Amino acid sequence: MPNGLPCPFESPPPMRSAILALTTALLATPIHAQDTVDRAFCGTGFDTAIDLLDLGEGLTHGRVLTTSDGWCEVENIVYLQRYVGIRIDRIRWRGAGFDNAVLPGFPLQELVLHVEGARNGANIPSDPVMTYLMGLQQLRSKTDIMLDASWDREAETLVLNRLHVNFPGENSILAAGRVVGFNAENLIANPATAMGFGLTEMMVSVESNGLFESLGMAIGVGVLAGSENPEERVEELKAEADAFIKALPQNVFPDPTRSELSEALADLPTPSGTLTVEFSAPEAVGPAQMMAVAINNPVLTGDFQTLWQVLDKTEITATYQPTAE
Repeated sequence: MPNGLPCPFESPPPMRSAILALTTALLATPIHAQDTVDRAFCGTGFDTAIDLLDLGEGLTHGRVLTTSDGWCEVENIVYLQRYVGIRIDRIRWRGAGFDNAVLPGFPLQELVLHVEGARNGANIPSDPVMTYLMGLQQLRSKTDIMLDASWDREAETLVLNRLHVNFPGENSILAAGRVVGFNAENLIANPATAMGFGLTEMMVSVESNGLFESLGMAIGVGVLAGSENPEERVEELKAEADAFIKALPQNVFPDPTRSELSEALADLPTPSGTLTVEFSAPEAVGPAQMMAVAINNPVLTGDFQTLWQVLDKTEITATYQPTAE
């Protein structure tokens, strides 16, 4: 990682939007987990996360426990609604600085969280046999999540040390990043005047061996709607995207980066490999800088010059490593 940002690749593997939402909610809960935790604080934290997500109805779970090594822990989390559901084997979390939070539990000084064995949990009330069989099918399709984040209140720096989403098969998402100028007091008191924070470092690495096809299905339906020859349309879209990559400004996207992005693009629509993108900025890029870009709306206008001006001093690098056969 540039500028010494902690590398996420050394963490052991820890579901989609609902699971990540639960992760976010736990990040914002008043659990006084410091060097040690107690059951009352762990239970309060979990209950607050449930309330924030409004998951009371249809949710069941085991007892919220504390461990001898300072973790809050709950097992057998099941959330079922009509036809859909989520099952999680275990959630473990611990942190520090909860008692110094600006609001109850937000933001924490430190949080480490593990979500283990998350999977879809089909629920068909009229067909218990199909519900059971689909549940068996999902037992081998579990997703694990590991989150490690910290906030330095004095330095006003928010760091995503490591986020690892480990999907079934050889599929995963790794991320790390640093946001500076993050003043929670100002942000909460008057959001309109607290837009000085921004991103200085970020790394995202996606290993896809079936992940793209799974997560990209909804996008594909929209992009290819009405096409009588979807394969041909895909090739047309790839050609347009490749032309866009080749026209990216060299000072932001060096030649090797554009070549790697083109290689990853060529592997679509069934990519098998790992794409890693790193962003580094000597001056933070945040809401204040991106406001002009949003007003210009380059996606609709096709004019990206405002965006390139904002990113003028940044550097974006990319590498693509095909999966060995």
